[in-house]
Amino acid sequence: YRFSIREEAEWSDGQPVLATDYKFTLKAILNPYVSSTWRGFMPFFVDLELDDEDGNSLTVFMDSEYMLAEEIAGGFFIYPEHIYDPRRLMRLVSLSELMEYEEGLLSDDQENALKAFAELFSAGRYSTEVVEGAGPYNLRQYVSGSVISLDRKEDWWGNDLFRNGPTRIDYLIIADQAVALSALKDGTIDMAGEIPARYFQELKSDPIYSEQFQFFTPPLFQMYYIALNNRHPILSDINVRKALAYLTDLDFMVNEIMGGFGDRSPGVIHPAKEEFNPSIQSISFDLNMADSLLTAANWTDSDGDGIRDKLIDGQRLPLRLTMDVSSGETGQQLALMLKEAAERVGMDIQIRTREFRLIRDDMRRGEFDMTPLIIRQNLFPTDLYGTWHTDAMPPAGNNMMGYSNPEADQLIQRIRVERDEEQRMDLYFK
Repeated sequence: YRFSIREEAEWSDGQPVLATDYKFTLKAILNPYVSSTWRGFMPFFVDLELDDEDGNSLTVFMDSEYMLAEEIAGGFFIYPEHIYDPRRLMRLVSLSELMEYEEGLLSDDQENALKAFAELFSAGRYSTEVVEGAGPYNLRQYVSGSVISLDRKEDWWGNDLFRNGPTRIDYLIIADQAVALSALKDGTIDMAGEIPARYFQELKSDPIYSEQFQFFTPPLFQMYYIALNNRHPILSDINVRKALAYLTDLDFMVNEIMGGFGDRSPGVIHPAKEEFNPSIQSISFDLNMADSLLTAANWTDSDGDGIRDKLIDGQRLPLRLTMDVSSGETGQQLALMLKEAAERVGMDIQIRTREFRLIRDDMRRGEFDMTPLIIRQNLFPTDLYGTWHTDAMPPAGNNMMGYSNPEADQLIQRIRVERDEEQRMDLYFK
């Protein structure tokens, strides 16, 4: 694939966007000390050639079998090398050396350069102060957990090519849904997305606000799910994970918590996508099945305290799990629903409310039990590798659940290189 970067394209400081920036970004993704969910796509990059005479052109060679070769080659955001690597540390290691990286193969100077770059690149200032891109906005203000403010660039290079947006955008981060609703009502904020169904219906039925606001319920390419830590001494037992599925009342979730604005989704592929298998049925709420599964797995209440327990690796553990949730109402209600159902079969679920950033940091370290998350998917054919393959566990990928299944791994790998759509659909369904 041959790409030509627009000659007028420039970064925030007026420097041109160059093919070397593409190469730098690719190398940053491959740096083994940088956490990147894109690294799972890198095995399909074969080579990269820069045009010696034209700094805006480059040719990318991809494995021709990969089903998303074109989308991946031209689908990631480019970083400005001169801003994110002013010392040109990444230039000390070639792209081919990074593609074939194994510990011990590089010189000490090269290893130290990779580590030094990763430390700088991962520093907090590069996500709160130095945020540079070629898009139409500059970051004016960032206050953690409070506000992100953007100003449109007056002399942006793309003004004559693309439609202009607002001159200023303020994202107000309001953790409390009731406070957010009040801000919407009094005009502090102009729009709000994913409002809890209860508040949405109240606004829509109020004669004052039904005139003041526009209401939209577009279908979203996202699914709610509960992430379980498969490496946890309790959750490593498949019977416990199945029991939790039977304790999750999906009908109550959809009809009561989400006000009917939702549908069951029995798998990890969105039901609106071609590769979704319609023959799979969701697990129904069934306390008796949950109870039977836990009993079959030898979880019993040996001390009569109402909570099952079991001897694991010489230590008697109570059937107690912690569910981390952020302040969003949907997650909070889901946690309460599951906690109440679990109590009825002798399982104790503790609810812990924390900032989502902290929850995600713990998840990447594998230091969690369970937490509600959202899967967001695009319109491309689904590549399941980055979230569900064994090799995609952090830091290499986004498989924070530690899910590992040899048969699933094999199918995921075959899907990635199957160009025949009919055969690929068969693999998806399996």
